[in-house]
Amino acid sequence: MLSEALIPGTDDWYLVELGKDLGSNFPRIAMLESYRDGTFVVPVEADPAVREAYKKFAKKARLTIADTIVTQVVGRQDLRGFRTAAENDANGDREASRLMRQNDLDVQFIEALDKKAQHGASFGVVAIDPVSGEPFGKILDSWSVAVRMSEIRPLQVDAAVIATWDPFNQQDVLTLLRPGYMRVAVKPGKQSTIPRDGTEWEPGLSWDWTSGPIQLGFTDRVPVVKWANPGSLGEYENHIDSIDRITEDILQRLTITAMQAFRQRAVTPGEKSPLPSHYPDDHPDSPGEPIDYDEIYKGGPAALWFLPEGASIWESAPTDISGLINAEDKDIEHLAAVTGTPLFSVSPAENQSAEGAKLSRETIRTKVRDRNRRDGRTACEFMSLLFEANKDQQRADRTEIVAMWGPMEYISKAEVAEQARAARQGGMSLRGINEHIYQMTPEEMQQEELSKRDEQFQDSLAEVTSDGVDGSNARASREAQAVVDGAAASDPAGSVGELQPVE
Repeated sequence: MLSEALIPGTDDWYLVELGKDLGSNFPRIAMLESYRDGTFVVPVEADPAVREAYKKFAKKARLTIADTIVTQVVGRQDLRGFRTAAENDANGDREASRLMRQNDLDVQFIEALDKKAQHGASFGVVAIDPVSGEPFGKILDSWSVAVRMSEIRPLQVDAAVIATWDPFNQQDVLTLLRPGYMRVAVKPGKQSTIPRDGTEWEPGLSWDWTSGPIQLGFTDRVPVVKWANPGSLGEYENHIDSIDRITEDILQRLTITAMQAFRQRAVTPGEKSPLPSHYPDDHPDSPGEPIDYDEIYKGGPAALWFLPEGASIWESAPTDISGLINAEDKDIEHLAAVTGTPLFSVSPAENQSAEGAKLSRETIRTKVRDRNRRDGRTACEFMSLLFEANKDQQRADRTEIVAMWGPMEYISKAEVAEQARAARQGGMSLRGINEHIYQMTPEEMQQEELSKRDEQFQDSLAEVTSDGVDGSNARASREAQAVVDGAAASDPAGSVGELQPVE
């Protein structure tokens, strides 16, 4: 039992309070996910029969524009590497790249940014594998983690709780992380009491600590970081009403179209010959019984009706749905504007002027630059913890770590080449061109430098072996020989023709 849950600042108190924060967020997370996958149109209060019928029809009205809003941002965020305080780290740190590959961070960072854009926040945890003893980093979402942020340092976590289910021992597990140490609390049960269906949850007090505080050993911080949108809101969270309006417009249009496929008809009897309500007493099949006109006047391609004298048929007129389509297009256009989403991504048939398309792209670029700035600092914090876990204190200095982002959108090779040519004429270095214009990754930049040196060496070697008697050939021969001598001196055992990598 958590006997000190009412004493602020104790481990018991943090466990309960963070557990409440975690559970109270479940309905919101489920709501946001339903808007992304389109299940939000299903009425929960309907009985099962009506629910299924409505669900089948309402699925056709789904326009999962929330997913487009997220992917238009995340798809333009390309975190390629990091610079650190390590020596000779101009192109991006090799050790940082190694850790990214070791922990699949190229994929995990995309997952972190995607969950952050959807839920408003996502989390990264650094720990030591209890089996192999190797440090690792893992991305988690708001279903599993709740944190208490520092009031002084906005990116620093003061306390965190991670909720998991242990199927082997059949118990819920809450792991509390505090600066420099961790504690684990458990609650046995045949199945998890922590819901994942959007139901609000409270942890209660019936948890037992498995031990006292366990020192982390590799850091005196809480090894958890939080990626967060402005206000910790999802990219489309403030625009739920607009999405509802668009979906309702589509549903109404589909409903009208479906109803018009079966146009209403009515038989109007003549004034002097009203339609009888019962069969006559001498009717051979149904004497004296009520007449079922629905059965007589069935609709169908081969239906043939016999009408009494003076009767006429009325048929409903079609409803013009062009106004609904225009309203739907306007609503989508307004939603794209307020979310900073390019209009062409949500309305491909929309004809924009060149200036309008430029402004649309500039809006999403401004949004992505803001997200890169925020997310880059959190990613640097995460890498700092990962370096600490690997006992690399030089690179762990978070004030010296810089995130390296790729281009926001695709640019043709012809455009890039023209930009590079202009930049070179303007005095920009080749390294700067490779990084900022060609947008090379750190590994690509290192390989490009090695390839350039290899070409220069081969050119010099070719001049040495060529026949020539003029001064230029002689000078080239001496320069090439100096290169060969330098290579041989640096590595006597190596071949003259081998390119020695520069560390």
